[in-house]
Amino acid sequence: MKRLFIASGLTMGEVNQVVKQLGGVENFRRLKNGNTLANNVRGLIEETEISPVLKPTGDPLVLPAQTGYFCVSDWFREGKMDDGVEIVNTNVTFERQFFDKVEIGIPEVELTPYALTKARRSPEIIIALGGEERAEISLWHLRRLMRRTQAGEPTVIQSGRNVFYGRDARLVLWEIAVYWNDDTGRNWNVNALSLDYPFASNRGDRVFSCDS
Repeated sequence: MKRLFIASGLTMGEVNQVVKQLGGVENFRRLKNGNTLANNVRGLIEETEISPVLKPTGDPLVLPAQTGYFCVSDWFREGKMDDGVEIVNTNVTFERQFFDKVEIGIPEVELTPYALTKARRSPEIIIALGGEERAEISLWHLRRLMRRTQAGEPTVIQSGRNVFYGRDARLVLWEIAVYWNDDTGRNWNVNALSLDYPFASNRGDRVFSCDS
């Protein structure tokens, strides 16, 4: 990977901040031919190779359509369900934002798994996935995926932390962190986190794109 010393430890967000402090993109362009700092920034942007944020980890998985009603609170409550899925914890935010949601008429989707190659917060992950539309999954599909994983079927979920994005009843998009505790009881933790949550998902965490 080609790097300049100026890029050491910098994120793209920090590069953007430097450009802002120079007075924005147009001012940067005016300065770049004669200003030493601007030339350094131009070198950082043009000559530094940025490694991909996402690494494909497997084949896409098709999840079927659902023509009826799906009440989130019926299928994401704590405890062991009739289909074998055992949720040991849902955080207060998930319960507050999603337990009043009812989904109707969910189309088939193709879910593609990726692993994060470096720690990133949700806004950056969503951009890497191709935007909110491709990042969003229905709670019906998430729950079906959990059931298939619980039953021992090969799916795209990994043991540990899996990051999804779903909308609540008010159409606000949230990060949904799903922990599959395969080695400590074969059960689940489900937490909703704001996209402004200050802590990043870790390298190796699984994320997904959804294509209808």
